[in-house]
Amino acid sequence: MLEIVEISVVIPVRNEVENLAAIVEILVGNSPCPARIVLGDGGSTDGTIGIERDLAGRHEIVHLVEAGDAWPGRARNLGVAATSTKWILLVDAGVEVDSNLVQSFGRRGWSPVHRATRRALRR
Repeated sequence: MLEIVEISVVIPVRNEVENLAAIVEILVGNSPCPARIVLGDGGSTDGTIGIERDLAGRHEIVHLVEAGDAWPGRARNLGVAATSTKWILLVDAGVEVDSNLVQSFGRRGWSPVHRATRRALRR
């Protein structure tokens, strides 16, 4: 059985058709696995939305937040606002992620997101 930890991974996304599926599949396969992966799409025009919807349909922990035509910061903030876990890990869509990313994050130390911060990001 896959261990799930109380952490959300938020990924701001815009036109990442070539990279996104690989990043999400690696995160889904992490052990321990994040409780939620939030994809904050900032107005992709290259087919990324279809990939995001497919990933969300195949993996219960993957959720899509569409920010409209937005800068990465807005997509990231809306993604954070859509989480409910105590811990949040922010990952850019254009990076390579390690199969032990969630476990490594836990070893390096946790930094909780305060509820007031999460409320402010919803505005």
